[in-house]
Formats: sequence, C-alpha cells, structure tokens
Amino acid sequence: MILRLYVLSDLVALCLAASITACTIPSLSEPWPHLHSETPSDTCSGPAEIYTMLPTPKKGYGLFATRRIARGTTVILEAPLVVIQPPPLTLGQGYEISKMLDSLRAEFAKLSPPNQKRYLALHAHVFPSEEGKERLMPILRSNAFNTGTGLGLFPIVARINHSCRPNAAYFWSERLGRRVVYAGRDIEEGEEISISYIPLLKTTKEREQRLAQYGFTCECEACEASRGGDSRSDDARAEMQVMLDQLESEVLVPPGEGLMAEKKEEGLIKNSLRLVDMVEEEVLVDYYAQVYKLAATTHGRSRRWEEGAGWALRSLEIREMADEHSAEAMEMRQMAPRFILESKKYMGEGLC
Repeated sequence: MILRLYVLSDLVALCLAASITACTIPSLSEPWPHLHSETPSDTCSGPAEIYTMLPTPKKGYGLFATRRIARGTTVILEAPLVVIQPPPLTLGQGYEISKMLDSLRAEFAKLSPPNQKRYLALHAHVFPSEEGKERLMPILRSNAFNTGTGLGLFPIVARINHSCRPNAAYFWSERLGRRVVYAGRDIEEGEEISISYIPLLKTTKEREQRLAQYGFTCECEACEASRGGDSRSDDARAEMQVMLDQLESEVLVPPGEGLMAEKKEEGLIKNSLRLVDMVEEEVLVDYYAQVYKLAATTHGRSRRWEEGAGWALRSLEIREMADEHSAEAMEMRQMAPRFILESKKYMGEGLC
C-alpha cells in the first residue's frame, strides 16, 4: 500500500478542489448515431479518438486505446439502446427469460431500422436450446447491464471485453441515464480497454462458472496464472471476500466503550488497511472506492479523524470519476469535511 499522509490544510484544500468534469450530455431526443460516428449524440468518449474498435483473435471485437488514457478519464458515457424491466429474480437461477421476451420484442419494435441493425450486430452466445430461434434474447443476455431496476443494452459498452483484472470500471448514473466507463488506472496506447462482467472476489473456477453464460473462458493474466498452478491470486480474492463481508457487517454495529472495545476497533482498522493493500496489489479497480470508504469509516469510529478524512477523499476521488453528483459521491463529500471538523475539535483548534 502506498503511504498517504496529509496535513489538515491539504485535506481542506482537497475538499474544496474542483471535481473531474465529465462530458457534455446531448438531448435524448436526438437520433442515435452509427457506432463509428465521430459525433455521437447519446455517447461520449472523452477527448476525440480516445479508442478504436478492432477485431481480436478470440474475443470478437474489442476497444483499444489510440493514445495513453490517464486514470480517471471518461472513456464512454452511453445511454441504453433498449431497456426492459425484468421479472422478479429467482435466487440461484436468475431471471426467467421467457417472461422477458415479450417485453423485449415490444422495445425492439420501437427502434428505428438503423438502431435495430446496431442491436442485431452484437455478439450472442446461443445455448443449444436456442439454436435456430430468434436472437433478440441471446443478444440481450450476452450484452446487458443493469440500469437501476432494469436491464439495458449499450451497443458501444458491449464491445468492451472482460478481464478479471480490468483497467477500466463502470457505473450506472441514474441522474444522467447513462452508463459511465472510466479509466481505473492509466491505460497505455494500443492497450485493450477491459471491464469486469462479474464479481471478482471469487476463485478462477467460480469466475469461470459465472462467465459461462457469455460463452467464453477468460484468459487474463490472473486466470492463466491460476491454471498454471499459481494459487496466490485465488487465495487472496477468497480472503478479500471474507474480509469485505466481515467489515461491512462490523461497521454497522455502533462502537462500544472500554479497553476491549478499543482493541476491537483497532482490529477493524488493521483489517481495513490490509484489505486496501490486497485490493491494490491485485489492481481490482472496481473495488477501490468501496475499500477506501471502509478504511475511512473504521478510522472515524476510533476518532482518528484526519486519517479517516484522507481515506474518505480517496473514495470521493473514485466516485467523482463516475459521477460527481451521485449519491455515493455526495456521501463521501459530506464525510470528509465532517471528519476534518471533528479533527479540529479533537485537537482543540478553532473552526475558523
């Protein structure tokens, strides 16, 4: 873990700093562009020519950086082409596909011919039971993302391939009605842009089972190392899931009083920092904001306000990459100044 030390004045300055600016959003009433349009109306890919779509040896098409993309840069901001409301989720089985098909057909019929063509151009993993049948549902199943309570299809985001150690992260912005893809770390020119389709704190075997619905086996460096007999990544991810679940549960319980309670809180801080170390070592960019928030929370519970504020600001930085006005960003934007004020009170300083 990189040691991060701030003096109080630095934290105040960071709280007041301007946040990352995303793309200007055009009107939803404008017509959808072709995938290769240079001026898409419902998508935004940051600076011009930030990526290109190219064929890959085993994964169909993928998106590749045409120049170095700095961490935090908005790569794509896209509205869904189609959104459907799925039936209730069946635990352990997912959605009942047959109940979704009529709704999907109705939404597809509303699309213009060019947009129907865009939909049908996407990859579909077809199960044996679906052979010879219409491709609408296999395409949706193979490419859809959550949109709050619905399932949406995003033709450009769908071109981004999966990795169990992705270099980009994504977020559904309810406020914008867009899926935001941003660089979770620096992406070099020519490097393929990748996101995760599934939860990553699982073993390689468990991830393979989850990815089966998409019809491919991940060949990222983490998966290939595991298949080669190196279990370190799998072991770390399994441990991270246990730690994350425990910490998320523990921080919901108000801190106690007395020596035993203090020791427990110190243990929570130690575990939260270890979790940060492990997530950063695995470069799991999807989890940065979540574990930084946990580190902030555990420090705040022990009245270690200044350190807590530093972690809150780290979480805020990530949240603002996705949407600076999201509920998650607002939560961190409130936590950091509150911790700073508490630190001033704790040290007996004036607030002005």
